[in-house]
Amino acid sequence: FVFFFLIIRRPPRSTHCISSAASDVYKRQGIFKMESYIGRRVEFKEQRGTVRYCGPLQHETDRPKTEDVWLGIEWDNPSKGKHNGTVNGFKYFDCASETGGSLIRLKAANLGIPLVVAVREKYKSYEEMTEEEKKEETQTEQEMYANTTKKSKKLAIQLVGKAKAYSKISNLANLREVALQSMQISSVEDSAHFLTKSFTSLDSLYLDGNLLYDWEQYFQILWQLPKLVTISLTDNKFRKPFPSFISSLSKDRLVHPNLRVVSFIDMGLSWEDVDILLPSFELLEELWLCHNKCNTIGTAHKVRTEFLNNINMLNLESNGLTVWEDVVQFGELPKLNNLVLGINKIRKIPRLEGFRNVGQLSVEKNLIDDWESINNLNSLENLTRLRISDNPIENVSGRIRARQEIIARIKNLEWLNSSIVKATDRRDAELTYMKIAWEQYVKAARESYERASVKEELKDASKLEEHMKAQFPEKQYMEERHPRWFELIAKHGSPIEMGVEKVAQNIQTRGVELVIRSMCKGSVHKEPVTKKLPETMTVGALKGLCAKLFGVDVLKQRLSYHPDKNSFPYDLDDNLRQLGYYGVANQGEVWIFDK
Repeated sequence: FVFFFLIIRRPPRSTHCISSAASDVYKRQGIFKMESYIGRRVEFKEQRGTVRYCGPLQHETDRPKTEDVWLGIEWDNPSKGKHNGTVNGFKYFDCASETGGSLIRLKAANLGIPLVVAVREKYKSYEEMTEEEKKEETQTEQEMYANTTKKSKKLAIQLVGKAKAYSKISNLANLREVALQSMQISSVEDSAHFLTKSFTSLDSLYLDGNLLYDWEQYFQILWQLPKLVTISLTDNKFRKPFPSFISSLSKDRLVHPNLRVVSFIDMGLSWEDVDILLPSFELLEELWLCHNKCNTIGTAHKVRTEFLNNINMLNLESNGLTVWEDVVQFGELPKLNNLVLGINKIRKIPRLEGFRNVGQLSVEKNLIDDWESINNLNSLENLTRLRISDNPIENVSGRIRARQEIIARIKNLEWLNSSIVKATDRRDAELTYMKIAWEQYVKAARESYERASVKEELKDASKLEEHMKAQFPEKQYMEERHPRWFELIAKHGSPIEMGVEKVAQNIQTRGVELVIRSMCKGSVHKEPVTKKLPETMTVGALKGLCAKLFGVDVLKQRLSYHPDKNSFPYDLDDNLRQLGYYGVANQGEVWIFDK
């Protein structure tokens, strides 16, 4: 046996029963007034929702009349309800979905627990645990095994000093990060100042997935934790903020002196809600607003950018944005470096003004389908990192061609999607792009000549050339469609002189070095194989190679491409497509799975 001391980050234990019991106590004590229930968050049968009605049953029913108080709930998951807030002709509340509402008894609802109770529960010392809790912890952590270099042998690793480890974790004064996700926290009152006295070093607090419901609670937390730098309230649904409450706060109560990162992900916020909170954001550096309802910003509001002057990262992913005009006002932010607009519905990026310090931009999974949008991004002088995958613009020529053209059109890119742009990648991309741009110009000029001339004269090359110079000038065409054209000629020479056609042909047939790894039941034990494969190789041919390497039937294979550890994998799902279409790159991995 090998004995060692291990400090572990203890995961939260289940608090469902504790929360329900505590919640019952507070209801019996009558702490909450009847009107205060509206807008509160509840949990019932593992589903969370918002209280929209509180009172007696009002509709016609065969149910015996009682003095029970009922709650009308609009569920986060609309499929879990029974109606839209109207029952037997009586309207209790409005509900966004026809099946998103329910009526439940107040005494059956889990109204959550105070933040202080959750902290004491999670961070109790080992000595404070009940014997049952100690036994539960010990069952899963008492003994571990590790493989040794000897076949069929395992080394037993026993965890010792557990009480000492928990004692250190439970010393709240030493904690800099506290995670209290999904613990049914619904209130933050702390008359004894327990949090302030206990968390003297705390700089990061994660309260995701709880039952918090009011912006006054948010500010109370900030006031109790003066050293806080980061707070996350993801998946808490708050009541609408009241402008009168925000305006009533003094500057020192409104703007936390150390808070720099705020995560308001999936909170159902509109920009109208965010606008009310803006005066408290003066010192923020990162603002996460993903998965909200900020679908109209600049088109419906004058953005008060004076409160966002310190923002260097703004995340508006998945908000239903449809036009760039909604974010154009953020171009005024002097320190904005990272702008995230992924998973929206933006179709075009117009000519850009501002955004002078933006170095990272994400517009992946939008509806961008034109090259003019890419040309306009070239005006961002500091743009070095761009994520633009899964837009329709990739569908025309495939991922590899789209990647090359994006690199060529945006001069300062160092990273595109998940891959670094090497000097050789840039040179190859720009040469290929020049070839394509020139061919497009000649084709357009010929079509123009056909419309303006007698078709029999097409064989006269001198007249075509004359027409191109007089009626279809290269300068005008290229400046409109390929703004970097003359810059690239100065860098590489003209397409004809440099023999771009030959260079581009070589580029298209070059190979990429891929790691092929089997995850199939019968060959998962085999070592991965590194192969240099042509980008023109089809997925079907790759499956044939995989069959030879790992003995997996071609018809039973599913191939998945993994660009790198920081990117999402995706399937190579079309046997007729070439690898280049999928944007494979050196050091990427192809994983083989059983169908």
